[in-house]
Amino acid sequence: SIIGEICANLRYFAYIGSNSDFTGKGVLALLEGCKKLEVLELEQAKGVTKDDIQTIVHLANKKGNDKFDCLKKVDLWGYPFVVEGKNKLRIKDLRTGERRVRLRND
Repeated sequence: SIIGEICANLRYFAYIGSNSDFTGKGVLALLEGCKKLEVLELEQAKGVTKDDIQTIVHLANKKGNDKFDCLKKVDLWGYPFVVEGKNKLRIKDLRTGERRVRLRND
């Protein structure tokens, strides 16, 4: 990702918009390039799916993954689910209240 290459020390990233060109693949590239990113904020990023968010949560929770170690918070707006937790991130479905932690083989 261009942002990851240019802004390697970025700590906070917010994307607001409904453009489907910004995808989960782009978010992962951003996180891989910005190893100091602590907060990821997405609002109506239509190209970023629940599966993409689950992958991000899984990688952030994985011990020893230096690319995602700094990520502490994922704020979502315009999605039917949220990411919550401090020590371990998890997805909460707002429609059912179900909490789900992404497991390796999930």
